[in-house]
Amino acid sequence: MVYGVISVYDYVMRMTSPGRISESPDLSLETRTQIGQVTNLQQSKSIRWRYYVEAGEKPERLRLAAYNWALGSDWRAKLRSRNYVEKITPEREAGGDFEMLLPAGEESYVFHEGDLDREDFKRSGRLEGGLTNQSVIPMALGTKRLGGIAAGSVAANSMGTTQVNQPEHGAASMQLSADSGVASGDHDPSDRDLEVPLHEEIGGIDEFLEKMGWEGLSLGEPPWAKAPPTISAEEAKELEHRLRMEFSTQFKYSTFSDYSRSGKPISDFLNEQQVGHCEYFASATTMLMRRIGVPARYCVGFVVREQGNGEKEWILRGKHAHAWCQIYVGGTWRQERGERKLEWRCRGGRWIEVDLTPPGWLDERPDGWLQGIADWFQKFRTGAILWFAGPVVSTVLNWVLVLFGGGLVIYLIVKLIVTGRRGGEFSKDSWDERVRTRNSFRSFERWLARRVGPRPAAMPMSSWLRNHLPAGERGLAEQYEAVVFGGEGGEEKLSALQQQLRRVRKEMGRQKKTPKA
Repeated sequence: MVYGVISVYDYVMRMTSPGRISESPDLSLETRTQIGQVTNLQQSKSIRWRYYVEAGEKPERLRLAAYNWALGSDWRAKLRSRNYVEKITPEREAGGDFEMLLPAGEESYVFHEGDLDREDFKRSGRLEGGLTNQSVIPMALGTKRLGGIAAGSVAANSMGTTQVNQPEHGAASMQLSADSGVASGDHDPSDRDLEVPLHEEIGGIDEFLEKMGWEGLSLGEPPWAKAPPTISAEEAKELEHRLRMEFSTQFKYSTFSDYSRSGKPISDFLNEQQVGHCEYFASATTMLMRRIGVPARYCVGFVVREQGNGEKEWILRGKHAHAWCQIYVGGTWRQERGERKLEWRCRGGRWIEVDLTPPGWLDERPDGWLQGIADWFQKFRTGAILWFAGPVVSTVLNWVLVLFGGGLVIYLIVKLIVTGRRGGEFSKDSWDERVRTRNSFRSFERWLARRVGPRPAAMPMSSWLRNHLPAGERGLAEQYEAVVFGGEGGEEKLSALQQQLRRVRKEMGRQKKTPKA
């Protein structure tokens, strides 16, 4: 919803990074977002996507990206360890932390092999919108299967961020199938999902927890000698309730936030400002959950709040962009091989969403008739692209092009054959040939041009003759027109014409040459 959220979407639509690209080889192709960098939030009313519920309940949020590493005012999606169980195989490598999804039929993809033949999903919906290369798809938590995507490939990173590579069309109507369990694209957490910036934020976070009567987790810096505590779903629900009450009563939502110059935006927000937009609430929730011992990640995407024309149609505008937290509950911590020799991984639990931004943050006032026209145009444009990309229309258009092209080729071939067969006869009967060879005026024109100057290109021959022949010989112009446009009229007329031409030459030869015309 703020700079980082909108920037993520700009990255989706314009192939630009939502932040910076690290120059470190270990952090290459790492996406980032920032908090606390924009004081006055500009919200867009343009439609980004349309979501249609087909089975199950409507999702509350559709996520674009998640981040697991905080550094100052940056949130980053760091690369997975090369030694993780979920390491990328060479045949599925798509660059950086992205790996290609598995094809599951025509224009369909799944995250894991176990879902290749599965059809019994509890929730499904259809997402419509524009596509560019590397477009990131907003998806509900637990999405396991994607359909209706005509593209070179579909890839996802370890945070569940899913992108479409080299789409065949500028828009798509995608089928998204999900379950209410673990987000299949999200890997299980590691001890990295419990880290809090020690020097920048940990003091301010502990100060806030102390006010609430809680104590921060004391594990020191990783690698940790003992396993972190496991938080059950019931315990996480109680923590969420306590934080929600604190944020709703002691904090205020505002699209205007002062920029933190201390380098500790979360600490300043919790203990001093207590006013901010969704990025501050989501970042604070993520850090507080981690400090208590709950694996958490920072997420950006869209809330599904505005209903369209139909009962099952929901509209996602730029103003619906939002940030929230994602926590992992249940499971068991165990040590696995990683980049830092042994790392703690939590297995067997599930990710759930936690959104503690105070209610009422979204401006739900009517947008006016001008916005209605823009909405109609967006839907018409997307529908037109999908219609032309449909199988029936594509087949018909292809056949029309094939038949038209084939007919044109056949016409040209027949024309060449007929012309070749007629050969010289065709040439002899042509107007051009009558003028160039059989026309008795050809040599006379060259002779006359040497005396009066060449005939202007735009002047007809008959007019040129009338301008330069003696008064008694201007009837020669009429004979020229008869020969050129009506045929020569027999050998007698041709002989008479040639005699007249010789007479005109002889008569004009006695006269002095005229100046050049």
